Amino acid sequence: MHPDGTGQTEFYGNNSWFPTTIAHARGIPGTSRVLAILCGHHTSQAGKLAIIDPERGRHENQGVQLVAPVRRTKAERIDGYGQSGELWQYPYPLNEREFLVGYAPRGWDRPGRHADDADFAVYWMDVEGRRELLVRDPAGPCQQPVPLGARARPPVRPSLVDYRQTTGTYYLQDIYAGTGLVGVPRGTVKRLRVVALEFRAAGIGNNGSSGPGGGALISTPVAVGNGTWDVKVVLGETPIQTDGSASFAVPARTPVYFQAIDANGHAVQTMRSWSTLQPGEVQSCVGCHEHKNSAPQPGVFPDRRHAGCATRARAFLRSAQGLQLPQGNPAHPRSPLCPLSR
Repeated sequence: MHPDGTGQTEFYGNNSWFPTTIAHARGIPGTSRVLAILCGHHTSQAGKLAIIDPERGRHENQGVQLVAPVRRTKAERIDGYGQSGELWQYPYPLNEREFLVGYAPRGWDRPGRHADDADFAVYWMDVEGRRELLVRDPAGPCQQPVPLGARARPPVRPSLVDYRQTTGTYYLQDIYAGTGLVGVPRGTVKRLRVVALEFRAAGIGNNGSSGPGGGALISTPVAVGNGTWDVKVVLGETPIQTDGSASFAVPARTPVYFQAIDANGHAVQTMRSWSTLQPGEVQSCVGCHEHKNSAPQPGVFPDRRHAGCATRARAFLRSAQGLQLPQGNPAHPRSPLCPLSR
């Protein structure tokens, strides 16, 4: 996202099995790539070293390349990924081939060793694995190297947030574009439901409760088994035009996700992540879970001045629509339909 909080979107791996976890990512100077650690979900923050290039792809191993040395990168489905053998932490790229990094020649997979007990030291290294030891302390690990030197001040991006506004606007070009509704006949989706997430405070350390019904952590989900961790609040719905387009306003600074609704009020598809807009922000998408590197479909523009276009998305020809509450559903306090939000 931008420094003002606008433009929040995935960088890599949304809805992917691999990499299990991406940690300690830093941009490689002069490129759109990052150098990062690939590790597991239930592991410490150490693992294998990789370069991630979203221009090659944004899912699974499409844009991921293991380095030091450069080798085949398989899309492995492992919860504890990258925890055996050599381990890396906190890489700091100097250029496209060289970096500083916390490195342990052997991990904690030796007899008698425990998690977080690897012998990390600071190394200079290149993508092929050539290395030179810079700092080592037998009394404890050395990590998180940061070079000291003159750097050019990065350009300042003016803020696009309008703090006088309480909402943001989404534009959807064609809900049937992308992988989210593959196989669903055009015309099936009639409305788009907008659902907010109410994040709950979870216990830190040991914070439990007990009683006649038994004991539980304060962070217990609001459902059991394969249920939800967060309370969901329906903010409202907006119509899908005959060409699959939609435009609508949502409360700013509120995590929301979308459901495609058919004529019977049933959910055809549910978004498995969430999105957030800053006050006054406008964000557009090509379709439903479309590839993030894809461009809008040709001949469809939100601007009336493109008079020579063959077609224009119907929803783009008028102002963004407000959400309509389902029958019997009270307005959420942050919904633009609620008087308390004005």
